[in-house]
Amino acid sequence: MKTETDARIAVLTSIDPGALHFRKEADRNVDDLTIVAAAFDRDGHLIAAKQTALRLHLLDSSLKKYQQTGISVRTQLDVHPGTYLVRAVVRDSEGGQISSLNRTVEIPY
Repeated sequence: MKTETDARIAVLTSIDPGALHFRKEADRNVDDLTIVAAAFDRDGHLIAAKQTALRLHLLDSSLKKYQQTGISVRTQLDVHPGTYLVRAVVRDSEGGQISSLNRTVEIPY
């Protein structure tokens, strides 16, 4: 049960499809992405994490659209007020690429 002291961090991960390696299956461009968002406290302890699997199965026209706009994935992490290191990691199954980004987030008491 959430209380007044609980908070939520929204992690918006933006992915550039131009950097991905797609496999062609019939008329589709296929790639599987694993996205992990995590929040760590000041001592480096894991406080919250969520993993999202995203299967891209795109027609050429859809891929072209996403190459212009990017792909966004939103994840929410439930935390208490405090200062956190938030890390987002994306892994591409076709190219075996991994990318990550860290940001510090402070939620006032």
